[in-house]
Amino acid sequence: IAGGLRDEDETTRRRLWSEAESLLQKAVVLAENDVWRAWCWFDLARVRIHLRKPDAQIEEAFQSAIFLLPGQARFVEGMDNWRRSRT
Repeated sequence: IAGGLRDEDETTRRRLWSEAESLLQKAVVLAENDVWRAWCWFDLARVRIHLRKPDAQIEEAFQSAIFLLPGQARFVEGMDNWRRSRT
């Protein structure tokens, strides 16, 4: 039974992360300014990490955030931490 609960929990977590990805993709399009858009891209990168999306999709999200808000050190740090965690 406990194993089944863990499977259900993992399924629920995956569904919630997928919903977050979908909502953030919409938010990127609807954001009213580049600051909000950049933070949406950054959060999208973090969600894609949890979903174990292809590296190219994660990199794209980080790079988009950095392009829109180059002065935000957290974006570069987040990408660097992600890159280090893969090796």
